[in-house]
Amino acid sequence: PKFTMNFDITKKRRNKVLRRKIVGIADYDNNPDGHPVVIKLETDTDEDYFLGFNRAYGVNSDNKQADNLVTLIKAGSNGLSYSQSWLLATLDQGQSYKFRKWKGMRRRDLIITVNAIDVTKSNPGYADVTLKYIRSSKKKNNPKPKPAPSPTASSPSISAPSAPSRENPEGRNPDSPRMPRYT
Repeated sequence: PKFTMNFDITKKRRNKVLRRKIVGIADYDNNPDGHPVVIKLETDTDEDYFLGFNRAYGVNSDNKQADNLVTLIKAGSNGLSYSQSWLLATLDQGQSYKFRKWKGMRRRDLIITVNAIDVTKSNPGYADVTLKYIRSSKKKNNPKPKPAPSPTASSPSISAPSAPSRENPEGRNPDSPRMPRYT
């Protein structure tokens, strides 16, 4: 089976959606359907993104982080040699990660969604993921404020202070907020 699947959604892809199952590293040899272990998200730069399934099984059974979750890693050197890497996200089924302006493309986003994770019913265990390259909406983050409602014809009412009484010894308006007294 092929270990890595390269994915460049902006080139040669009329269909803007890719759905794949990925298996953990421990299942590389137990993979009769040839699912990838890693999906490389090509950026056309030295730093690319790598999607994998961190299945807690076999050589990977003593994980300390992200057991049975999909991981999104950013790494340099095009993934061809040693380089610094960063864990950007761990995703469980039903969760998504969105790259805004994928590869610098205005109004184009890449969304990674984990559809399902199965580690109990199937052998090998897998994560079912969808990568979707979409046109982002034209909505701006700061929408235009709506105009204030027109003023009404009635004039505001003003309450006169109350006269001191037994129930209201200070003579204050019972509808106004009470201010604390400091001594």
